[in-house]
Amino acid sequence: MKNASFCTYIGFALMTLCLIAMRSSAQEPAIYVNGKPLDDNEKIIMRLLEAAYQTPCPPGRYWYDRATGMFGVEGEGMRATIHSNLPLGGPLKANASATGSTTGTGTYINGRELHLNEVRSLSTCVTVPKGRFWMDANGNVGEVGGRDLGNLIMMCQQTMAARAAAGGATRNQSAGRTGTAQGSNSGSRNTNSGQNGSRALGRPGNRGWYGSVSGGGGTVGAIFSDGTGVTCGPDGGCIY
Repeated sequence: MKNASFCTYIGFALMTLCLIAMRSSAQEPAIYVNGKPLDDNEKIIMRLLEAAYQTPCPPGRYWYDRATGMFGVEGEGMRATIHSNLPLGGPLKANASATGSTTGTGTYINGRELHLNEVRSLSTCVTVPKGRFWMDANGNVGEVGGRDLGNLIMMCQQTMAARAAAGGATRNQSAGRTGTAQGSNSGSRNTNSGQNGSRALGRPGNRGWYGSVSGGGGTVGAIFSDGTGVTCGPDGGCIY
């Protein structure tokens, strides 16, 4: 009888511990990716990503495009680009980023409708039409069931480089005009000093100002008012 009572007590204690563990697990805030809570294997992948990028991923609801590696919060545009083709979450939903008429754009990449802020950012370097497109992790893009359109990364780099060159030419021309004006009006420098000072280029809002790249490139910054991230390379080209 004593042995039976002891075994009953041990069994009851173990069951209690299991129930407590299950309750704690249920109450623990979860990470959802594409509408699906992460399972144990996916949690391991997420921890590895957090360690690799040295950035924690707080509990919440996210979307992930396996084909490109784009990652963001549900109802918002892209927040970051991580490794592609990871077994995370469920299928990518069409309304993962655009949840209503105020954010919908009619432009789809890999089945996901782009957020309005994404289209605005892309529009700074390419024309963004409505329609359905595919895109891979290297930036190659094309129409679904139609023609290839090229490499989006290279197109943005070329546009940014052309703008930077145009801005440099504008600054050189302005500097030449300012020097000529100063030489021909040396007797009236005091009168015109305020006007020349107000023409200095390189400030936000002036033609030729497109943000900055520090160090050797690869800098992630937020140069748009909505906080959209942009990665810039050493040649001055930027990937949105």
